[in-house]
Amino acid sequence: WLKSIRRVLCRLEFLSGNGAPRFTGLVPIQETGAVAPRNGRATVAAIAFGAAGEAWFAKAETIHAVYKLDVNDYGGIETVQLVVDYAIAV
Repeated sequence: WLKSIRRVLCRLEFLSGNGAPRFTGLVPIQETGAVAPRNGRATVAAIAFGAAGEAWFAKAETIHAVYKLDVNDYGGIETVQLVVDYAIAV
């Protein structure tokens, strides 16, 4: 199913001509580096480059984030991840 996600993301990026689509929403943080969707049933990895110096990084339990979906390929294992462009604590 990750191949399907990758194909859809590539098509959206190509059709829009504006790069990968961005999404926004409230994201609860379970631990630094991991987030959970609202239903709490699954954990989705997230990455926010340069976020360690941000005020929300150490304190927030929930963030309002602008992010894109991506497929992380690490060590030959593919997983879905959120790439956070901007976040504030709520």
